[in-house]
Amino acid sequence: MFALRTFRTLAEVQRALDSWRMLYNLERPHESLGMGVPSDRYRPSSRPMPDRVPQVQYDAGETVRTVSSTRSYIAFKGQMWKVPQAFCGEQLAVRPLDRDGRYGIFFASWQVASIDLTRGQPVSDVSEQVSAMSPV
Repeated sequence: MFALRTFRTLAEVQRALDSWRMLYNLERPHESLGMGVPSDRYRPSSRPMPDRVPQVQYDAGETVRTVSSTRSYIAFKGQMWKVPQAFCGEQLAVRPLDRDGRYGIFFASWQVASIDLTRGQPVSDVSEQVSAMSPV
């Protein structure tokens, strides 16, 4: 459908993608679905999407850093530490881990990165994927 095809405008690309999506979801059988189509399996969520996700609240006395909206780093112990890009603009807590010099970087209760000051190495991302989180 797209092989060796050139497009002149974004609108033309969008029409081609819309056509492909209809074929993929409504017509093309999928082996992993017992040769069914994805639209047969789709069910809307019973949970409503909130208008706005609530601001994460951290305990008083926690070390909280706000990630830049343009760069995915936080400052801690005089150094800049990389965090997953998904958290740009968010507040993250830095919490001590199991031994001196090791810290976890948390979004609410989810650890998203770690810092090991004993090795002098930059932060390691725990995961670039954001988990499905309930605002409850």
